Amino acid sequence: MNIIAGVYTPDSLVWLRGIRFPEFDKSRYVEEHRAFLFEGDCTYDVILGGDFLAKVGMNLRYDNGMIE
Repeated sequence: MNIIAGVYTPDSLVWLRGIRFPEFDKSRYVEEHRAFLFEGDCTYDVILGGDFLAKVGMNLRYDNGMIE
């Protein structure tokens, strides 16, 4: 996979359940979402893809550099 941190090959696929990001919205809840696990050096602990961001309703506003 080509991701922002480089090219990685996933080691595993897991299903995350009951995901909340209270920093953005205290009531928003994602029942489940699949995630790939990678081994190796990476600057990031988590990389959220466009599929997840769309699921939680995040809008990346490239026109003004804001996240809604």
